[in-house]
Amino acid sequence: HTDAGAGYVAAQFELAVMLFTGNHRIPPSKHPHLRGRVERFFRTINQRYVHMFPGRTFSNALLRDEYDSDRYARLTDEEIADLLVCLIVDCYHNTKHRALGMTPLEMWERGSQLAKGSIQPPPNDALYREIFGSTVLAKISNEGIVLFGNNYSSPKLLEVRKKWFDSTLIVRLNEENISTISVKHKIKNEWINVPSVHGGLNGASLEQWNEAVRYIRKNIGHQEE
Repeated sequence: HTDAGAGYVAAQFELAVMLFTGNHRIPPSKHPHLRGRVERFFRTINQRYVHMFPGRTFSNALLRDEYDSDRYARLTDEEIADLLVCLIVDCYHNTKHRALGMTPLEMWERGSQLAKGSIQPPPNDALYREIFGSTVLAKISNEGIVLFGNNYSSPKLLEVRKKWFDSTLIVRLNEENISTISVKHKIKNEWINVPSVHGGLNGASLEQWNEAVRYIRKNIGHQEE
């Protein structure tokens, strides 16, 4: 459930929503009673968390009174987003909910694991990568596909190479775990999971890998390779 803001009707966002849920609901504007889930989320955020942020704005001038929002503003958009994720994931999900009689996390675990699938569990690694991964274009060669200095190869990818050598392919990469990539087959409407040739990348993020590369180049120099 979203409103019709530009970010929510953008092609990349809608594609991720449809791949993950199969349904994107955008109730008509000026009818808040038709989007109760969205409005309830805003209400929870506003009542429980927004007052913690310096530079907050208010719904009207009477509530704001003499508070100077511009003067006390301290946070960037990215910092606010990170803080909201922490508050929702770490605090809200682990705080007992009055209507549920348990924490939202406990209810989700019960529904996803004990209620015969009435609540869907999160996607597995491959599906997560296909839906939410970053999209890059990469060429296939004798070494398979090389990304950020890492070689990715598999028997299925080598079959593709035989037919489309030096071809540019669409690749999906989960930046939080670069041990495996997903490669779109040029003819079949399916993704091929291709692991890294080096087995030590399981669970390593792209940021960690880049930091390791910078460290090696700075401190080892001639032994860089």
